[in-house]
Amino acid sequence: MKAGFSKRDITPPLTIELDGYAPRNQYPVGVHDPIYVRSLAVTEDSTRLVILSLDLLGLEKPWVDRIKQEIHRDLGIPFENIIVSTTHTHSAPSTGIFRPTNHSWMENLVEHCLSATIEAFRKERPVRYGASIGNVVGINVNRRNIRGPVDTSVPVLRLETERGVVATLYSFACHAVVLGPNNYYISADYPGASNRLIESYDECGALFLQGASGDINPLVPSTKLTDVYNRGKGTFEEVERMGKILAAEVLKTSNLIYETKENAEIKCLQEGIELEIEEIPSPEKSWYDYRELMKMGIAEMSNYRYFKLWQRLKDARKVVTVLQACKIDDLLIVTLPGEALVEIALDLKKRFDEWKLIVAAYAGDYLGYIPTVEELKKGGYETSLPWRILTEESIRRLIEKTFEIVEKLVTS
Repeated sequence: MKAGFSKRDITPPLTIELDGYAPRNQYPVGVHDPIYVRSLAVTEDSTRLVILSLDLLGLEKPWVDRIKQEIHRDLGIPFENIIVSTTHTHSAPSTGIFRPTNHSWMENLVEHCLSATIEAFRKERPVRYGASIGNVVGINVNRRNIRGPVDTSVPVLRLETERGVVATLYSFACHAVVLGPNNYYISADYPGASNRLIESYDECGALFLQGASGDINPLVPSTKLTDVYNRGKGTFEEVERMGKILAAEVLKTSNLIYETKENAEIKCLQEGIELEIEEIPSPEKSWYDYRELMKMGIAEMSNYRYFKLWQRLKDARKVVTVLQACKIDDLLIVTLPGEALVEIALDLKKRFDEWKLIVAAYAGDYLGYIPTVEELKKGGYETSLPWRILTEESIRRLIEKTFEIVEKLVTS
């Protein structure tokens, strides 16, 4: 097996609004820490796999497709062997989902993804592979029910040579919202802090995959258990603290991997699925309401979201998205195209408990919240428009399809 890692700074000028919180009403005032695209290249015999993680709130399928097309065109890697994910930081510039973005910056983003991937493959060297699962308790909480389920697992993939670690891939399920709407500095939030610490300590590349964190928030000193949704008092000190705790668990888990292998089978699947969305306001009304509220100085995300959805849907009220599953020896990575609630991941891990499983949400597309049918019936923020756009039947089919593609991969 060979592996290589590279990253590119994707921090834009301060002329694009920050994503993530409706109350924000001005442009960013500075950069606290740069945001990156990180690319991990892995090759076994003639099979090549690339995993990208971007410090962004999310990317919709049209932009993900652009990234995949460029990589496929230049490197010949099959689309199913290219995973594009985001860390879901709420302190990154908008990519056009809820607020306007800058098209030139988005085009540069595509080029950065390609260039990081080309360099990652160029830097490939023979490695040994090892994977394990850590566990960290006390830094995440279910915001819909503080006594509800959380995923505390920390899957870790270690790729090393005799001289040291080349790259560490890891995952954790928690919204990257240590920083709240009062923050106007660009930041990768706690995943960025964790990556920096791992890279510094092990002198390697670090790549974070966000888990099924749709209903999971950080549990830090400023978190009020009586109002978990309120992130108004998060600080950069808390970002560093949470990053340290997560990085420490990743490093511990990585360094407890004593048995590694020179070879590991790589196999990937990708399948499309057409999903129906709920009825939403017309594009004309959405755009009119958005413009009128903006004239009054009211930060507005809902109607912009509706208008952008219509541009993608083209009056069909149906959207086509993709699911991916990849196997690297005994490690599985399955993608979900949005803000999956944690029980979906917990059910997958229970069903495929003989595997080391990473559920990479916010990957391949962004379709808003993906609750279980049971949670959908309970109502609440994660189930309401425009944050959740899929119909109940579409949600049911999407979850079933996810289990099917994993089953197909592990039995093939």
